Amino acid sequence: MTNDYICSLPNNFFNGWNSCGLFSFDDHSAFADSTVFRVENGHLRIYQGKKQEWAQKQYGLKVDEIFLGAFGGNTFFWKENQPQYVFYISQSHTYRFKTHSRVTEPLGMSRGEPKGDLALRAVVKPKSWFYPSPRTFEWIILNFKDAQLVG
Repeated sequence: MTNDYICSLPNNFFNGWNSCGLFSFDDHSAFADSTVFRVENGHLRIYQGKKQEWAQKQYGLKVDEIFLGAFGGNTFFWKENQPQYVFYISQSHTYRFKTHSRVTEPLGMSRGEPKGDLALRAVVKPKSWFYPSPRTFEWIILNFKDAQLVG
């Protein structure tokens, strides 16, 4: 028996708080927003504001490459001012996914579900102009076969 808990916000909810779950940082750490949660000597340690700094050091990301998670030998990120593209590095090659134009901020990458290999949590613009909130949260399903090798 497994204890799988899913914590997410309804798609029509937005109050300025982007966190909706934990995403994998490495084998012993996870993150939410910019906070890293790490197991050290059997204790949970919380490091606020360290996600991007540590991702740059550990995964070699550039200043404008925003970390989305790492698992399965892949490191996921997006580039500032390019929220519709999600990149991943695998075996020293960089690949790119194109998401839809409504994505304004990717938040984190998770392993997929039966419909896809990966699930990207993102802040998006609503589908119609008549919507009670300026932004919503959405899971975007991605498949490795759809990624393009970057230059």
